[in-house]
Amino acid sequence: MVKRRETEDKGGRNMKKMRYILAGIVAAAVLSGCGAGPEPQQVVQQTQPIMTESLGPETIQETAPEKEEAASETGETQSGASDTTQESTAQEAVVGETDEESYYRVKAEKEAVEIELDRLEASFRVGELDEESFRSQKWELELQEEELEDQEDYLEHAVDLAYYQSEPGLPEGDLQSLLQQMQELKKQELELEATTDSLERSYRNQEISREEFIRQMTEAVRSEEALDRQEELLERALERLGYDD
Repeated sequence: MVKRRETEDKGGRNMKKMRYILAGIVAAAVLSGCGAGPEPQQVVQQTQPIMTESLGPETIQETAPEKEEAASETGETQSGASDTTQESTAQEAVVGETDEESYYRVKAEKEAVEIELDRLEASFRVGELDEESFRSQKWELELQEEELEDQEDYLEHAVDLAYYQSEPGLPEGDLQSLLQQMQELKKQELELEATTDSLERSYRNQEISREEFIRQMTEAVRSEEALDRQEELLERALERLGYDD
C-alpha cells in the first residue's frame, strides 16, 4: 500500500511539472508575440513617401504674392535701367557744356600767354632782364603755350562735333532779309574786334590783372564763336537761294 501510494504521489508530481512546463511555454509564446514588430507590409506602407497634392486655391493665393514681388523687382530693375539711361544722357549734355566752356577759357588763357611773351621780349630788349632770366621765363611761357594749343585742338574738335550733331537750322527769309542779317552780323564782328583789341592793350600795359583779362577774354571768345556760327549758317542759306558773293 505504501509503495502504491508513493507511486501515485510521484505520478501526481510529474503531472504538475508537465503543467508548469506547458504553462511556461505558452507564456513565453505570448510574450514573444507581444514583443514582435509590425509585419513587413505594414512597415513598407509607413515608410512610403507622401504624395504631393495638386495646388488648391489656398496654395495659389500663397504663391501669388511671391510672383507679384518678383514682378515688382523686375519692374524696379527696368525702371532703374531707364533712370540710368536718362542720367547718362544728362551727363553727356553736361560734358558737352563743360567742353565748350573749357574751350573758351583755354583760348583766352592762350591769348594771355602770347601777350606775356610779348611783354617779356620787350623787357629784355630794354635791358630790364638778363639773358638767363629771359630764356628761362620764355621757355616756361612757350611750354604753357604748347600745352594750351594741344588742349585747344582737342576741345575744338569736341565742340565742333557737338555743334554739328545738334543739326542747327538755317536762317529763314528771302534774299534781301538774309543780306540784311549778314550786314548786321558784320557790324557786330567789327565791334567785338575793337573790344578785343582794347582788352589786349589793357593787359599788355598791365592795367588789368591776368584773371580779369582771362574772364573778359573768355566772354569775347564766346561771342566771337557764336558770330562765326551765325555767319556760316547765313552763307549756307544764301547759297541755297543761289547767291554767291
